[in-house]
Amino acid sequence: MRLSFNARKTCNFTLSAARLLVVDDIPGNLKVTGDLLALYNAEVDTCRSGQEAIKLVKQNDYDLIFMDHLMPGMDGVETVAEIRSWEQERQKKKISGCTPPPPQNFANKYQ
Repeated sequence: MRLSFNARKTCNFTLSAARLLVVDDIPGNLKVTGDLLALYNAEVDTCRSGQEAIKLVKQNDYDLIFMDHLMPGMDGVETVAEIRSWEQERQKKKISGCTPPPPQNFANKYQ
């Protein structure tokens, strides 16, 4: 990542060397996130499921993975666990969890 500042003290940066994966079951979220990251010249792949993410991780060398937490089927937590299991002795991928604010009863699940 290259970082530079102009005279107006705004930050301009590119992610031209970054290979990113965005995983989310909502097509609109993939479009917005992918388009936003592409503005910074990142190479961005997107997918809509945990199973698809695992397949892509095994085929590509990602610098960072943005993982939705709440997905049908294999959720983000299960997907990350599967990726970590596969990585074992490989260099671990950086994974950032993404999720919307939970409904009120959701908090009880983790207490």
